[in-house]
Amino acid sequence: MDSVFDWYWLGVGIGLGVTAGISGFRRRGSTLGIAVTALAALAAGVVAGLVLVWALLGYAGGLGIGLLSFRRLSVAALPAAVVTAATLAFVPGGGYLEALAAPLLGRRLTRRAGERYAGLRILAKD
Repeated sequence: MDSVFDWYWLGVGIGLGVTAGISGFRRRGSTLGIAVTALAALAAGVVAGLVLVWALLGYAGGLGIGLLSFRRLSVAALPAAVVTAATLAFVPGGGYLEALAAPLLGRRLTRRAGERYAGLRILAKD
């Protein structure tokens, strides 16, 4: 890692990994998730092959962070989150910011997930 340019591409690799993790390729029947994961992996592979091999390791780490953080993300919010994360990955420092913010946002999603349907259960008993 000789220059700022290398650090930039490492951040892009990390950001693309988080993007692929958000896409949630583990969801059943999610062709969007599979397509986004494949495109992000291809982009990270190109970055790793042409510019910096460390970007591939950054991608793998970002993928793990994204998968663990956004397990509870709704399917309706998925396209907006993926587009935002992919765009932020190419902003200088954005990939690093994604890796730091993803666990915090994931924790917020997990906390709010139990509260969301409490009113519907009350209505179902009537």
